Amino acid sequence: MALAFSTVPSGAKIIPSAFEIHISDEQIQELQLLIRHSKIAPPTFEGQQQDRKYGIRTKWLADAREAWKSFNWRTIEDHLNGFPQFTYDIEGLTIHLVALFSVRPDAIPIVLIHGWPGKFLAELPTLET
Repeated sequence: MALAFSTVPSGAKIIPSAFEIHISDEQIQELQLLIRHSKIAPPTFEGQQQDRKYGIRTKWLADAREAWKSFNWRTIEDHLNGFPQFTYDIEGLTIHLVALFSVRPDAIPIVLIHGWPGKFLAELPTLET
């Protein structure tokens, strides 16, 4: 079943290719293995500074590793794939886009873009710094 608002308007001169995110089980298992076997250096003076003047804090790195151990990529993947996604080739670059198309002929197009690098979903999990 097609996602709501995923039908490209009939007047489009170039049709983008439908796209769905899928990371293989092998890639996810490899990442989990690397996370489980990663080592954190012992705390140092530099790694304990709250202002991060000397880089990230040891505690932050340890917390990040713990968060990644329980991270469920499939949940995020399903959430992302709940939006109609497409790719479009422009001058040799493959551009990924999320688009909601209206069936109304008088619909006014709205384009929302984010900077690079970045992400288009702000509610993905993050760690406090």
